[in-house]
Amino acid sequence: MMLTIEDVKRIEKLGYHDFYYEKDGYLFLKNEQGKCVFLDDKGLCKIYENRPEGCRFYPFIYDPYEDKIIRDVDCPYKYEFSLEHPQKLKTLVAKIIEEREKRLKEGMR
Repeated sequence: MMLTIEDVKRIEKLGYHDFYYEKDGYLFLKNEQGKCVFLDDKGLCKIYENRPEGCRFYPFIYDPYEDKIIRDVDCPYKYEFSLEHPQKLKTLVAKIIEEREKRLKEGMR
């Protein structure tokens, strides 16, 4: 799951650290054993009220390498959902890309 800076700051305020990594300028939520680091033993989200914005659209995700919105191939329920607010997800993707470009530009200084 891709993250925005706002997602990171919101989750850090809850006391969590080391829950994301950066790759190619994008911020990604970490997984452990193929599952989100915030899933508990029952498969419930420990930070549901403060979850990343992208999680609210799941199983729809942005694939930066294909540059398009897709259904997560790993989600067993991916065809049980429809994308109700495509423009909101497109706005989120634009924000993620803008933040990435800023990080990459700052890294070149």
